[in-house]
Amino acid sequence: RDHIRAVEFMRWCRKDEFRMQHLCRYLATSEERFTRLFRSATGTTPAHFYNRLLLERGYELLKASPMAVKEVSYELGFR
Repeated sequence: RDHIRAVEFMRWCRKDEFRMQHLCRYLATSEERFTRLFRSATGTTPAHFYNRLLLERGYELLKASPMAVKEVSYELGFR
């Protein structure tokens, strides 16, 4: 259940707004515990998983819209 909540949180956070502290506060857990449980459930770190989500969102935006790469990067929260 927390895994689903964590993925939804990550899915809607922009890169410039995402912080593990905020996610763990949202889930009411420590960063160490969350990272350990997340890694055992997914086989990857939360940061790697989050970056993968960003890449997928960027790919979908580029595929489905006339946005330029620069516009997509800003939309995702990159500077």
